[in-house]
Amino acid sequence: MELLTGLGILAIIALIGLGTFLFIFWILMMISALSNKGISETARWIWFGLMLGLAYLYGIGWIVAIVYFFTDRKKR
Repeated sequence: MELLTGLGILAIIALIGLGTFLFIFWILMMISALSNKGISETARWIWFGLMLGLAYLYGIGWIVAIVYFFTDRKKR
């Protein structure tokens, strides 16, 4: 019951907010990867597949989305 008092509630709200942000960011980066004309079509599908596949298998698609954001997203 201590988890739901004081800082526990704040931590739960912060984690829910972070999770929501990462989920939306992941979706936006998948859309960006598929619509990015600055990279080849093969690279677009590889980025999309990595984001979707690693999210499905390991729950870490958001890490691939962050890597995509800092590497290939700029090439629009």
